[in-house]
Amino acid sequence: MTPIKTKRFILPQILRLAVTAAVILVGVWYVGYQARFLITGPQLSLVNEPSIVQGERVIRLQGQARNITAIYLNGRAIATDNEGKFDEGVVLENGYTIVSLDARDRYGRKVHIERPFVYVAHDKTARERELSFSN
Repeated sequence: MTPIKTKRFILPQILRLAVTAAVILVGVWYVGYQARFLITGPQLSLVNEPSIVQGERVIRLQGQARNITAIYLNGRAIATDNEGKFDEGVVLENGYTIVSLDARDRYGRKVHIERPFVYVAHDKTARERELSFSN
């Protein structure tokens, strides 16, 4: 007597393969999602950026930093709040000043921003001299 051969159901194999593929796909997506900050690196952005020519001696630099461990303004460490926002004053020298903002993340990657500013003193006596020469 020969055993009776029955056709194997192919549906359970397809379902098992589909579930395995879905679990692997979700796992890869989750790892990619969690690594997004590692991939993008440190980020700096300035908001309400002051104009290049300034009549005030002190200007405010405001912005936001993301994915950083340290941030420096002209080589001096500055602090951020819990959301990564910072607000620092910078004293401008007479004439031309370059302000640099540096940040780095825990893997040593760096980002650098430089902004030039020109301080032009609005002296009352200089204004009076200009008016006296024009007359």
